Amino acid sequence: MALTVAAVVGRVFSHPSPPPVDQMSLFQQTVNPALHEFVPVLDDLQSTSDLQDSSLGIQYGKCYIIKDRSGSTLGSDGGVYSYYKFGSSQRVFQVWSTRAYPLKGAGAFSTVPDGGKFFLWDPQGSSQTNGGSWVATNLGGYTYPGFGGYWYYLHFKGYATQSGRDGYAIKLGIAQVEPPSPLSNYKGLKVSGDYIWNQNNEDTIDVVFVQTDCYRYDDPVGL
Repeated sequence: MALTVAAVVGRVFSHPSPPPVDQMSLFQQTVNPALHEFVPVLDDLQSTSDLQDSSLGIQYGKCYIIKDRSGSTLGSDGGVYSYYKFGSSQRVFQVWSTRAYPLKGAGAFSTVPDGGKFFLWDPQGSSQTNGGSWVATNLGGYTYPGFGGYWYYLHFKGYATQSGRDGYAIKLGIAQVEPPSPLSNYKGLKVSGDYIWNQNNEDTIDVVFVQTDCYRYDDPVGL
């Protein structure tokens, strides 16, 4: 059964409650892989001196803390859905080129180009996810670890800005949501009340990615 625009618009304006399960659950769910099948994530695999000049600096398969320009780290608000919020408990995010999880020789650890696209894996997830999950939204509302029928996964894009000693400064936006939205846009991001929101435009937010250890949590992909 196809989603209607009216049905989706109704969900957008009823936020912050996520969209009804019976509509969104029609789409295929992501299943976590058997982790031993993938390339180990080694922090020393490629030094920052080897990174290409025309890149974001960040690498597929590596893990990062995300900060805003004031230095506040991105974490969860502590609620049952773990909405993402700056200045709250710190989270680590893993960068991947695909939600299909790259196997050996499939480009893990390559550098994300300037203007390149990527997904963010949250190893902690929420009380609803039973493990890690991909960063998602419900269109026009909060961002959070996707679960059950409550998700549109965010395929991010980034543009390099001047980086300092603390990490890689990136202008972060949305290339598209998956599955494709029945609405025309919703490729924008904004920060309001320290929460990261999805919105009906193509706005970006300024963030800094700081590389960190993937082994601090139990559910990173590729270990």
